[in-house]
Amino acid sequence: MVEEVIKKNGEVEGFIKEKIVVSAIEAGAEYRRAKKIADKIKNKFKDQETVKTSDIRSTIIKELLNEKDIIPQEKLANCTERISEIEEELKDRASYGASEILLISFKNTDEVNKFTNEIGKKQNIKIKEINHIKDKYVIEIKIRPPTQSLY
Repeated sequence: MVEEVIKKNGEVEGFIKEKIVVSAIEAGAEYRRAKKIADKIKNKFKDQETVKTSDIRSTIIKELLNEKDIIPQEKLANCTERISEIEEELKDRASYGASEILLISFKNTDEVNKFTNEIGKKQNIKIKEINHIKDKYVIEIKIRPPTQSLY
């Protein structure tokens, strides 16, 4: 049974299933779906004592990809339009630190590069992670209202 998680920075902490639920929700899953994903992850790594956070994250994204919770982007314009919609929604939220996580899939590295160059100009958007899963590149971005910087 998984007892510990190895974080990106090398730190080790205890395995807490609820953290996986939170990560899945942040990545776009509904609560019930997030709980199922956490159960799958716990079961998938049941024969290991430790697991890397990157392995957990990849499994979450694969599960979401299976459920079509990731936005496929055919054109850069559609993607930037969706980001603008989210920015507008976030302006209306009263709480400080309001943000949204968006998962976007691309078919090739040229599309990824165009997208990252485009959003690199924005102070309120941060690329959290890029994964190559099932012949697609899945980018996880964190969007804050345009009035808030991530840096």
